[in-house]
Parts: sequence; C-alpha cells; structure tokens
Amino acid sequence: MAAGNGDSDYALGDLWETFEHIAATEGTVKARLWFWAEVLRSLPGFVRNFFRWRTDMFINSMKLMLRNLRRQKGYSLINIAGLSLGIAVFILIMSYVANELSYNSFHTRLDRIYQIGTAENNGTPVPMADFLKQTFPEIEQAVRFRNNFHSQLFRYEGGFFKIEESYFVDPEAFDVFTFPLIRGHAETALKDPFSLVLSETEAQRIFGNADPIGKIVNYDNQKDFTVTAVIQDPPRNSSISFGALFSIEALDDVTDEDVSWGHWNCQTYLLLTKGHDPGAVEEKIRLFMHSIYTDRWGMTEDRISENYVFSLRPMKDLYFDAFRGGRYKHGSLQNVYIFTLVALIVLVIACINFVNLTTARASVRAKEVGVRKVLGSRRSLLIKQFLGESMLLNVIATGIACLLVLLFRPLFYDLIGKELELGLFSSPVHGLFLLAFALGLGLVSGFYPAFVLTAFRPADSLSGKTSRGVRGTAFRKTLTVFQFAMSIVLIIGMITVMRQLHFINDKDLGFDKDYLVWFEESSSIRDKADVFRQKLEAYPGVEKLSISRFTRPGITGTWDLRTEQTTVKCTVFLTDADFVETMGLNLVEGRDFSRTMASEAGQALILNQTAARAFGLDSPIGKTLSVGNSYTIVGVLEDYHFQSLHHEIEPLALVYDPPSCNIANIRISPHDIDHTLAYIGNVWEELSPDHPFEYRFFDESYDRLYRAEENFQALFVYFSLIAVFVACLGLLGLASYMARQRTKEVGIRKVMGATVANIMVRLSKDFARVVLYANILAWPAAWIAMNLWLRNFAFRITMNLWVLLLAGSGALLIALATVGYQAFRAASADPVDALRNE
Repeated sequence: MAAGNGDSDYALGDLWETFEHIAATEGTVKARLWFWAEVLRSLPGFVRNFFRWRTDMFINSMKLMLRNLRRQKGYSLINIAGLSLGIAVFILIMSYVANELSYNSFHTRLDRIYQIGTAENNGTPVPMADFLKQTFPEIEQAVRFRNNFHSQLFRYEGGFFKIEESYFVDPEAFDVFTFPLIRGHAETALKDPFSLVLSETEAQRIFGNADPIGKIVNYDNQKDFTVTAVIQDPPRNSSISFGALFSIEALDDVTDEDVSWGHWNCQTYLLLTKGHDPGAVEEKIRLFMHSIYTDRWGMTEDRISENYVFSLRPMKDLYFDAFRGGRYKHGSLQNVYIFTLVALIVLVIACINFVNLTTARASVRAKEVGVRKVLGSRRSLLIKQFLGESMLLNVIATGIACLLVLLFRPLFYDLIGKELELGLFSSPVHGLFLLAFALGLGLVSGFYPAFVLTAFRPADSLSGKTSRGVRGTAFRKTLTVFQFAMSIVLIIGMITVMRQLHFINDKDLGFDKDYLVWFEESSSIRDKADVFRQKLEAYPGVEKLSISRFTRPGITGTWDLRTEQTTVKCTVFLTDADFVETMGLNLVEGRDFSRTMASEAGQALILNQTAARAFGLDSPIGKTLSVGNSYTIVGVLEDYHFQSLHHEIEPLALVYDPPSCNIANIRISPHDIDHTLAYIGNVWEELSPDHPFEYRFFDESYDRLYRAEENFQALFVYFSLIAVFVACLGLLGLASYMARQRTKEVGIRKVMGATVANIMVRLSKDFARVVLYANILAWPAAWIAMNLWLRNFAFRITMNLWVLLLAGSGALLIALATVGYQAFRAASADPVDALRNE
C-alpha cells in the first residue's frame, strides 16, 4: 500500500466500500471488527512507506541543496565565510558575557549574602561584625575579610615561597560562602588564631603530594601558622579568589594595625536569615548605628549623614561594583552591554549578507521555481527546500565557526586576561545547543528569501520577468544601509577608544612616574632602615629614596580630617621627608617636611590644593586638622593624579609618619638601570638574606590601572575590523552579482564610446550612495554611544566632528575599494563577448 496522499485516499475508499458491504450483509459489529483489523494490519506498511518516502525526499533535497551550493561556489563561499566569522565572534563574545554574568553564582546562599558599607566606603570597622550579629537576630552570620597586604612571604623547612592573594577572615566564612574543603573540617579550620587554610593549588605547590595538614608555615619571620585545611580552588567566576586564609584573630599579632572602631579596614558580609527583607534589616542597622554614633561618639547629624549611613549591597551585584566590592576581581557591566551589542551587530551583518545575496540571486533561480511549480510542486514544499538550504548553510558555517573558536581561543583569552569555560564539545548538551542555534539562525536568516523566491508566478518566471525586482532592490539597499551604518558606528567607537587611551598615556599626571622603582620593605630592612638608606644614597645610580605607606597605585587609605567647622574625607599617604622630591611633586605654598625636626613626626601634614579648597582655607599654612591626633599644615601641594583618570582629583593629605612607612620608592638614573637594580638587590641580600628581593616599576604598576581599558580597546578593535570585513564580503558578493546582471548594459555603453572610468563610476555610485545614507544613520548613534562611554573617565577627550568624517570617509573608501575591483573587471570586459552572451 503506497504512502502518497492519493494512494491513501484510494485505499481508504476500498476499505469503506467493503465495510458497508459487510455491515449490510453480516451486521455493523462484525464490519467494525473487520475494519479495525485491516487498519492495524496495514499500519506497519503505512509507517514503513511514510518514513521511506520522507527519507528519500530528504536525501533528494540534500543532493539538490549541495548541487546548488556547488553550482554557485563564489556566493556560497562568501556566505559561509561571513556566517562563520559572525558566528565565531558571537560564540566568543557571548561566552565572555555568560562568564561575567555568572560571577559568584556558585554560592548556594547567594540570595542571602549582603555586604555592608556606606555610599562612599566599602570598609567597616573590625568590631562591627560581631556587634551586628549579637544585636540583630535577622543576621545569621557576619564575616569579615581583611586583605593581607602586609606581607606575602612565607617560609617552610628553610625554603621561601610567596602567596599573592591571602586574607584574614572569620572562622564562620565557610558557613556563608560555598568554598568546599578537600581536607580538614569547616567547623574547626579557622578556629585557632594561628590556623592557616591553603587552596588546593598552593598546597600542591608548597608540599607536593605530602599531606599538608598539621604542617607548620612561618609568616614573614614573625609567627608560625599551622595548616588546618585545604580548600578547593575558588572557581574562575568567583570575585573573591585567594591562595591562603588566616584566622582574623591573628591580625593583631602579626600587624601593627589598629583594630578599633576608628579604622574601617574590613569588608563585612552578612548572611541574613531566610525570609527577612534586606530593606527592613538595612533600615534597622542604619537607625541603630545612627544612635551609636550620636550617643556614644557624640557625632553631629551632618557628619553622620555624609559618612556613616550604612547600606546593604547584594553579593550578586558586587562583581560589577568596583568601589563597594573591595579589592577583589571586578568587571564592567557597561562592557558586557557593549560587547553583547557588538556580538549581535556582527551576527546581524552576517545574516544581512545572506539575505542580500540570496534575494539578489532570485532571478537566477526564478526559472527553477517556475518549472517546479508547473510540474505541480506546492509553494509550501519550495519554502521548506529554501529554508533547508539556509539551515544547511548555517550548520556548515557553525561547524567552521567552532573550529575558528578553538583556533583563536588562546588569543581571545590573552585579550580578556582570563580563561573561560567554553565547553563547546564537552558534553552532548552543548553540541545539541549549537545545532539548535545553527538551525534557528538558518530559519531566521532564510525566512524572507524563502518567501521571496517562492512568490514568483510561473508565467513570469519562465518568460524571464519577475514582478518584485524594484521592491527587492530597495529592500537589499535598505539592509545594506543598515549594515554599513552599524559598521560605521563600530569604526567611530574604535577611533574614540584609541584616542581616549592615547590621551590617558600622554596626559601630564603632575608627577614623574618614569625611572621610579618601588618595593615593600621586609622586617629586616625596616630594622636597619638607616643603614639601607646610607648604602643606597651612596650609589650614583640612585638619585632619590623615600619611604611611604598607602602609595602603591590603586591602594589608598582615607581619614576624616576635621577643623572646627568642616570635616573632609581625605586620601592619606604616610610619608617621610623625601617623598615630595622623590615623586617629582610641586609645592605651591609652605614647605616640605623636615627630617631635622623630630617633633614633626606624627604631627605635620601637607594638603593638596583640592583638600585646601574643601576645607575652605585661604591661608592654610599653620592651621590645625584633627582625627584623634592634631596635625599642623606645613605645606600645600599642587594637585596631581594619584588615582587613575577615571576619578576626579580628590582631597589628599601627606602625613609625616616615617615609623609607619613600609614602601620604598627609589628614583634611579636612566643610565645603566640594570647595574643600579643589581646593586640595590645586593644591598637587600646583605641586609635581608631571608627575604627575596622583588621590585616593580611605578609606571608599570600605574598602567595596570588601565588594563581593563587596554583589553577593551584590543577586543573592540579586533571585533570592529571583523564586522567591517564581513560587511565588505557581502558588498563584494552584491557587486559581483550586479556586475553580471548589467553585463549587456556595460557592453552597449562601451560600444557607444563610454570609457572604463565612466563605467566604473556608474557601477560604483549606487554603492557610494548607500554608504552616504549609512553615515547619516550612524553619526548620531555613535555620537551618543561614545559620549556615554567617555563618562566613565573624569578626564576625557571630547567628541569631534573630524572623527565622524574620518570614519565615514574610511567606510566609503573601503566600500569603493571592495566594489571597484568588480566594477573594473566588468568595465574592462570585451563588449563583443558581453553582447554575444546576452
């Protein structure tokens, strides 16, 4: 029994006739039993023929699709190349976006974890965590994280090693955060004050395959810590990464840090109990702390409202909040939005290429459609065929895109500064997702061409006339205008990002960051500070030496300095008497610190101009400021950029306090740098043999503040160039097709005396007009978008008209260069051949 619709109707007709005969002669019940028995007996044949018929049709359609691809190799290659690049860029960018949006999602209690801080400060006093936990039943746990920037040096069995990232934390950290332990027990891991928890990687590096539990590790030649647990390495998408955790109870024993209410040097995280409204808890904390600061500390309402209003920030939001999030890994939500838009733009440009090239070739395939319609093919079957061709093309392109992703993955990781879990072939789920993506993209990009190609009437198709020529041309031009408008927006963005980073690199910062070396002094060096200074200052390659604290790029501390009338939050650098000269700073009023005046230690300070204005001091020299102790203003410093150019210049105070300083800043001669560094290393080895000598150049450390922008620039430039290239691929295909369509016209014009140049201008002017229209669309959008991006910088360039003109002219030249070759080939062809072919 055949499976075709006609045969099925015929078979059912026979069954019905027999059914009526049996019903009339032997009764209805017997007729029904016979009918269903025949249906069940015929069912396997129906099913078998059904699938065989559709399998044959599918194989036949696949052969037809592949034949069409081979027949039009040039167009197929352009389509596949454009789609492959677009899909590869889309996969890479969206893997980055997915990674950024997944930060901290592995914490099982993420929805209940909040960081407490003020609008201007992510720090809290050390005692605050215990105080809040004991006071508010809505707070299940309170955990403090204190960055260990005092020393990264450890010793085990005579050998030294360094752990870059480590924190002092509360023992309850494992009750709040999901950091699984491989060895040891979470309940007791940090219970002892001198306990140490290592990450899996650090434990392996230090102890090899030996069991680290119970091993003794010395911290900075001061205290011995016992390894009590090994923790699984934090996931890559964790904003808090570390190699070691210490009990916060040891903080007072290994540092000279003030752990009172007056110093806000911890990040405090709260785990709220289930079902409690964080807004209500926040309000309770705010009111309670308000009463504490007014009743216990006697603060005024104005001071509290400015600096001591606490709020809760969800842990899930902290990765995109560099200020409130602390000294952890951070991302830019704006960059996520920008790169998502870039990924969509590149993908849309590739799809536009497909639509344009497919609809442009509509007249070529019109006869095929007409013949198949005359032979009885329904439009729905033709639509399925063309959609199938589109999906096949997209599946091929997606496969090539996956290979491109695997090939360029290392370069992409270098650009973004991190590794991602792509998982393209790690599981069948990812493979099915990619297949579904390719098929879905094929449906979307092939939908319009399929309906255009199947809409021709057979008579018009076979006679060479198509009724949709003008409409189709207008649609293609509209898509091309939109395509190039997006490309021009990316070009303008690329130029603007490069200009801003060039501006950052060239801007006068107000101090000299070149040939400046800094390093953290060891305890042995601090004990022999005078000998260390004498030896270095005696060497001709050392021009100046200063000791300071909180002066590393990106690391600052703040104090609330007060007069009787005003309180100003100032960034504070603790320095010796040589800091101003060593850094190349300029005093505009007063004097520098004096090493000969011992009474100045802990009593004198220098303000920058911004701080002096903030205090409203017309004549600041000799005035007194207080923050627990009283400090006399001895000088005013010309403003300089001690932070990145993302920030306005803020109030700064240099406090003369040599005993508290631990960072050496050495200005060296530009001549024979290697020998000078070697000499400093020898002096270090002589005075501090137990600590390795590690130094950094200040300009390199300062430039790291813009590493995110540098990565952003590189990614933006690469992806913008790819978008323009994909757009040009489509333009090349359209130009090639249009040149073939106008072969007869070109031949006639050449016979009538037209020159090659005239014909090239005529063939190219339509594309030039498209680019001009694209500029009209792109310029306002790019102007708005880039001004929004530049708002991230307190010091920035201004958008200029010449940038728009340069991008527009560049796009026009690129388009003309792309079209020009095809136009030249068409104009240079022998007109006799063109007319003969027609």
